[in-house]
Amino acid sequence: MSNDARGSKKNKPNDANHVNAETKAKQRRISEKNNQENNDKKE
Repeated sequence: MSNDARGSKKNKPNDANHVNAETKAKQRRISEKNNQENNDKKE
């Protein structure tokens, strides 16, 4: 009952430790793309 006012952990999207799988996948795709571009510039 004491947690009702704050809501459950699921409702805290700002908590970096609780990103959903879809968000992680998007971020991974973006970072991989950026890494690839950086690697291309180095060579």
